Amino acid sequence: MCDIETDCVYIPRTFKKFDNDDNILKDKQAFLSSLSKFSQAGSETDCATLLETIFNFAKKKLKFNDNEKKEVGTLIKKRLEDISNFLFDFAVDFDPTKEISLFEYRSALHVILEDYKDFPTDVSGERLQKSLNEILLDDDTVSEMDEAVKIWRSYVVSESQKYSVNDLRRPSGISDKHSWWF
Repeated sequence: MCDIETDCVYIPRTFKKFDNDDNILKDKQAFLSSLSKFSQAGSETDCATLLETIFNFAKKKLKFNDNEKKEVGTLIKKRLEDISNFLFDFAVDFDPTKEISLFEYRSALHVILEDYKDFPTDVSGERLQKSLNEILLDDDTVSEMDEAVKIWRSYVVSESQKYSVNDLRRPSGISDKHSWWF
């Protein structure tokens, strides 16, 4: 904050908007960098990191410009099958006594399916929805994730000594359309 003295009256000035714009830009750059690294490497750890990044970015409710949408659509399209395989394996092998990231992964999947589906890709006129239809919607990834969510919710409510319902409360910034959260 910076104060300006004018005729013995102090007028406070802030640069909050600029700081906020800088933070938004840094958040977007970090997100796009993470996505770009993932599109080049693509290990299971990278899938987990990418899904956590998508989830955390979604909580901030930041918007992409047209060029950023194309970059996101293209990079996700490139590795969509790997994301799908990772989520399917994660859901099938889900152990409610060890994992807490399931809801975050399910929310990241929702963001890809709903928020990013209309993003353009590197193919002229193509939207990410085309690849989603070809890869994700024709397999059991979503249903397996939803089944794991049911198991996890049941476990936390009835058996868990380690986790509570509070661990499963929908975080601020996440839409109520993400109905798996409490």
